[in-house]
Amino acid sequence: MAVTALGGDALQSADVSTVRTLTQLVPGFVGSRNMGVFQPVVRGVGSTGISIGDEPNIATYIDGVYQPESAAN
Repeated sequence: MAVTALGGDALQSADVSTVRTLTQLVPGFVGSRNMGVFQPVVRGVGSTGISIGDEPNIATYIDGVYQPESAAN
């Protein structure tokens, strides 16, 4: 198992301003878009569903709050 933990200073010095730009720092992470919807993929595991109610395979938390729908990201 690999874990990447980044603090605020590391994010600021790397100029990370969105979740999608984390691809610069996190190995095996791809932040792609499908029809304008952010879809994270970690080491080949991800989801392509973008319909309302489609819950992605990768959990996304923003400020500690779970984002259950890709369209909300």
